Amino acid sequence: MVKYQAEELYAQATEAMGGEVVEFTQGGEPFTFPHPALQSDEWLAGLDEVEGGAEANVRYLLGDEQYDRFIELGGKPFAVMFILNDVNKRSADAMADGIPTRSGTSSRATRKRSRRR
Repeated sequence: MVKYQAEELYAQATEAMGGEVVEFTQGGEPFTFPHPALQSDEWLAGLDEVEGGAEANVRYLLGDEQYDRFIELGGKPFAVMFILNDVNKRSADAMADGIPTRSGTSSRATRKRSRRR
């Protein structure tokens, strides 16, 4: 029988996905939003219920204060949606490869994938 340590697996998944918080910059200022793959069902349901397109989704992700500042600095909501899409793709890739104990491009899984191409 295989025994898992939930805390250890969660920590490994969090590391593989880049952390619990996604950070990006606009106009030299940092902005953050919670990593969607590591959030509660309630948070995800709230995101699913958002109506109003990219602007409303990004406001949900950033919160009102960050969203307003992001827009003031010339930010475009679709830029954040592109970031979110990349975060989701990287998360799916990390899960498909199995949760690594260390990140890095020199991993055995990365080399194996390159040989398959």
